[in-house]
Order: sequence, then C-alpha cells, then structure tokens
Amino acid sequence: MTLMPAEENAWVIVPRDGEPFGLGTGAVSWGMEMPTRPHWLQNMYAFNMASFDGEAQPACELLKHKELGNGRIGIETEWMPYKYVCLIQEQLPEVEFVSSDAIFYQLRSEKSPFEIEVIKAGVNVFNESLEIAIEHLSRNKDIERAMRVLSTEMAARNGRAAIIPTCQQYGFSWLGKDSQDSRVARDWFKAKTYDPETELFCGDFCMTYEGYWVDLSLYEWINPDKAQPHRTQIREQQARLTEMQLLMNRAIKPGMTGVEAEQEIEAAQAASGIDFHYWFHGIGLNIHEQPIIGRGETARSDVRYEVGAVACTEVFSEGILYEDMVMLGEDGWEYLTTRRPFIRGDDTT
Repeated sequence: MTLMPAEENAWVIVPRDGEPFGLGTGAVSWGMEMPTRPHWLQNMYAFNMASFDGEAQPACELLKHKELGNGRIGIETEWMPYKYVCLIQEQLPEVEFVSSDAIFYQLRSEKSPFEIEVIKAGVNVFNESLEIAIEHLSRNKDIERAMRVLSTEMAARNGRAAIIPTCQQYGFSWLGKDSQDSRVARDWFKAKTYDPETELFCGDFCMTYEGYWVDLSLYEWINPDKAQPHRTQIREQQARLTEMQLLMNRAIKPGMTGVEAEQEIEAAQAASGIDFHYWFHGIGLNIHEQPIIGRGETARSDVRYEVGAVACTEVFSEGILYEDMVMLGEDGWEYLTTRRPFIRGDDTT
C-alpha cells in the first residue's frame, strides 16, 4: 500500500491475490492529473477530497469492503507522511502495518519491456520537442520564448515539461566547500542557460511521458560559426566527458548494490587517473529511484542493479553537467539517449 509519488491524494493497493487498484480524487482517477500513474494500474476508484480525514478514510473503507481490513499490510513510508500512517492505523486497528520500502525500490528499479518502450518513446518526444525549440532559439535568440515552445511541443506530444534550465534549484552542500567537485558545481551554478554573445545553450531538463520520467542535460553551441575558433578544443572536451561517462558505466555490473558500485567507480577512477564527480540514479515512475550513487551521497540500500534497470548517468566536470539515460542489458549498459554534439550540426559526437 502506497501513496502515488507527487500525488498525495491518490492511494495504490497491491493485494497478494487479485488485481491492484487505486483510489483518488475524480481528476486523478480519470487520468487528467496523473503524471506518475503506472501502466499496470487499471482499476481506479474516485472520492471527493473535502477534508484531511477524507483523504485516508475512503481508502480504509475500500480496504474493508474488499476484505483487506485485517492481517498484515506493507506500506511505503517514503511516500506516506506520518500523519497518514497515524490515520490508517486508527481506522484499521486490526491491521499490522510494516515498512515495505525496500520491496518497492527493487520493483521500481527493474523495468518491464513495456516500460522500456514507454521510456524510449518519451525520449523521442523530448528530442523532437527540443529540436524545434533550439531551431526557434537559433532564429530569435529569445530563451524565454524558446522554453515556452519546448513546453508546448512536449504537451502536444503528451509530455509534461518540468524544465530546470540551470542548476540553481539544486543543493550542492554535500560536495564540500573546498573540493574540486564544489568548484565544478559553482561553475555550473554560474552558467547561463543561454548566452546571446556566444549562443551557448545549456541546462538540465526533465519531462514525464505516460507516467515515466525523462531526465537529460544539454550543452550546445547553437551557432557553429561562434564555436569555429574553438572547434578542436570543444570536440576534445566532449570526448573526455564521454570517456568519463563510459568509465562509470562499465564499472557498474548486474547484482551490485549502490555502495558496491560506488567502490568500483572510485577504483576505476584511481586506476585510470581520471577524476570527476558523478551521480548515477535510477529513473522511472519517480525521477530519482534507487539505487542512487554519488561520491559522498550514495544511498545505503539493498537494492541491486538487475537487467532491465534504467538509470541516468551523470558526470560533473569542466563546468559541465553531462547526463544521459541508459538501460542495463545482458551485455552491460545500453544508451537510450543519443548525445547531441556540443556544436550544432557537428558530425562528431
């Protein structure tokens, strides 16, 4: 039993026997406001959310009606605030509630072939929308209008934009004030989304499609002529970042936990002499899913990488966030995204 991520007025119950079902407001149950609704959740019930008690009581009454009002129920505490836990405990006194977060983490991390296809379709929607927005930006040099174009194009393809053009919304206190990682973060903090002088466009962009998240970064010289004096250096820079990303991807093997993967990444960096800050997180119904790996902030959990896992592989180096989406196959990590060249129209990636 859990609350839908980012939708605290929608409950999901997965019985041991029988089909899963959900309960939410009318808008949620009709699919109008459900960015995180999983494809397998077909049975939805609606209620009118009029008060605090009204959010939990209908769920408990429905459980009783379905003869699930006693026994043992696992709940996902990460998505269920303490006030809700107290309410359901009061209204279902014959139920023993236990934490099932680890089970949910592992289930979410392993994507079905259907989910993989949905995520791939979402990546395509993002790329199509981004290309139109960049074309608009190259002609008009108006970043605000270009962002509106991006959101509109995503919506026209059934995507919901959650655009973060720069890193200003992120908290980098965990990097350490005097570390190289911190200097990289500060460079990223100061970066403009779009510089009209150089026509350099960079940012971190998120979108949901059919309930699944897409999370990518962009660093692109919109006008190739502006990049011409530095073309060789820019190509070499992208090649270095790509090698960093591949080094990290190769270090993470099926069966590893996040902690084990971090140890392998650090060992690979030490052996190669290449040092960079990284973040490697699962993605799917939630934008940040377990396992979550990052130097100094790896989540201590028992969730393991298994075939079918989808993740974002992120490198912070040289003042650039370099992020792509990958899927774990039988032969290692496969790219779901195609990295755009740093120079628009460049054939070399």
